[in-house]
Amino acid sequence: MNRFAMNTICSVRFLSTLGLILSHLCCVRVSLAQNARIVVGEHTLFRDTPGQWVTIVVEGDQPIAGANLSIISADGFPDLPGSTINGPKLIEADATGAIDPTVFSGNTSGQQDPGSRSQVAFRSVTTLQDETIANGVLCHLVVDTTGVAPGRYDLSLSGAPDIGLPPTQFLTSNGSFVEVSIENGAIIVEDAVGP
Repeated sequence: MNRFAMNTICSVRFLSTLGLILSHLCCVRVSLAQNARIVVGEHTLFRDTPGQWVTIVVEGDQPIAGANLSIISADGFPDLPGSTINGPKLIEADATGAIDPTVFSGNTSGQQDPGSRSQVAFRSVTTLQDETIANGVLCHLVVDTTGVAPGRYDLSLSGAPDIGLPPTQFLTSNGSFVEVSIENGAIIVEDAVGP
């Protein structure tokens, strides 16, 4: 075998090995992507005050191409079956960044509201192109506590599966759902402290 043929065979083997190593590294990177985790948190708001903000964050490095948000204040009164708690009203839910930046800012044509109610907010948002990383502010809520008694009220993105209301879901660019962990929180309504 001549020297040229030997060098060619060695180069092909090297490139094949390098390609195999790179493909394994890419697979490792994909498998190391951290699933998204929504952290609702606890938010203290003043009693009898409209227009207060609540910010919900998502952590991880999961690429997503969209989200279906399902947000419930208290128990969704009066619109969800069996609900009884008059809690904070969800006036607006913004995932697009219209109120303040979110993970979708600058990469969405808007959001759809497929039927929100007083204490239940739904939003669907998708990216215009490519995916975004689910790490940062997921959405902003505008909340009204007018007529709400002081106390702690659940704030959930887990839906209400017992009545067919799905939890918040993230989507990939091929339309499949992404596993998401949800750490629900609360809105704590307090009397405003006077001067």
